[in-house]
Amino acid sequence: MGNPPASEQRKQPGPPGVPGEAEMQELRELLVGPEKSGLQQLQQRLDDPKLHAREIALVLPEALSLRAGESNDLVPALQGTVERILKKSVEKNPEPIIEALFPIIGPAIRRAITGALRGMMKSFETALNHSISPQSMKWRMEAWRSGKPFAEVVLLHTLRYRVEQVFLIHRESGLVLQHVRDENAPAEDPALVSGMLTALQDFARDSFRASGDDELESLDFGELTVLLEQGPDAVLAGVVRGTPPAELRFEFQRVLEEIHRRQGEALNEFDGDDSVFSLARPHLESCLHAELLEGSERSKRPSRFWWAALTLILLGVALWAFFTIRESRRWSAYLADLKQKPGIVVTEAERSGDRIVLAGLKDPLSADAAQSLQASSLEGYRLEQRWELYHSLHPEMIGRRVRETLGPPPSVQIEVGEQSVRLAGEAPFDWLARARELAPVIPGVAK
Repeated sequence: MGNPPASEQRKQPGPPGVPGEAEMQELRELLVGPEKSGLQQLQQRLDDPKLHAREIALVLPEALSLRAGESNDLVPALQGTVERILKKSVEKNPEPIIEALFPIIGPAIRRAITGALRGMMKSFETALNHSISPQSMKWRMEAWRSGKPFAEVVLLHTLRYRVEQVFLIHRESGLVLQHVRDENAPAEDPALVSGMLTALQDFARDSFRASGDDELESLDFGELTVLLEQGPDAVLAGVVRGTPPAELRFEFQRVLEEIHRRQGEALNEFDGDDSVFSLARPHLESCLHAELLEGSERSKRPSRFWWAALTLILLGVALWAFFTIRESRRWSAYLADLKQKPGIVVTEAERSGDRIVLAGLKDPLSADAAQSLQASSLEGYRLEQRWELYHSLHPEMIGRRVRETLGPPPSVQIEVGEQSVRLAGEAPFDWLARARELAPVIPGVAK
């Protein structure tokens, strides 16, 4: 007999006291089965992208929140991706973005328009208040020579002081953390201004051998003054046009202390990222003060003399407009009435000063233009008439001509048709014979 197959050998029990292959396999399953199953599931999770992505999605919001609280590098890391997503979304379908921004765009546009109109009206009011005075002529000449707007020249002459720009500068590095400016002030490069101030302060220390506690407090050049307030970690610099009052420096000190109180840790750990200091902008903007001179404050309202003069001018313009419009309407009504009268054809009508000139064709039996002028309420005019005489074929004019020529008795009625006259009633025989002789020679009467 031959040896049994290997499979049968594995099924055969071993010697007594020695476990067989089946028992060993069962033992292995008991010992490493759970670990083997766990490794298989882990391998499946790693090899299946959908399952892996689903698991990451469960922890991604919390991971982003934790990372944003621990470091500021998440914003620059996601900025490019978010910008590309928005750009692609707008190119593909801008409607969702428009709907999302709609509640914001309306108020933003209204606020911008309101600010622009407020600035325009402020400049207009300032210019108007100084436009009716001898001093304004001098300022207009200055504006013409310098090329500046008249309102800006007026503001410069009536301004006591104006804080045009405010810089928040990191004390150690000299970098500009935040910069705000008045909307009417010229824009300057903040980094250039910061570098200039740092260089001047270092120059003053080195040249004059100043102690470490001595600091540069102000700079004056022309109409501008730079006020510097030094803090432990930051410097506040304000560019002021005019003469700044003493209390302005106290305001700068208060703002700088408030910034140190709120963002002292960020100032101490500054690493070049100035976005965190956007919270300081409202404090810096509160420093943008402006104050007019006392004389210009009074000149905000024109004097009573100018108000009276302006009122008289407006009243005079209103009266002139009223009488002009009234005369124009009366003149138009007079011409319309004159042109409707039979026997008058107006070819020229002119009104100049106190003189009225009328020209055209006029039937001798038509209405008098002078009487019509008196009835039209046009007073104080001299009428010049340049008429060419003609016989009108209007039925009313033919009837007048028949009555003027024939002189009928009251018992005779006259009816005028197209180039014909019909007589009815009772009349003496001799008048009737004379009428038959004269009627054919009357213009406009054929039978």
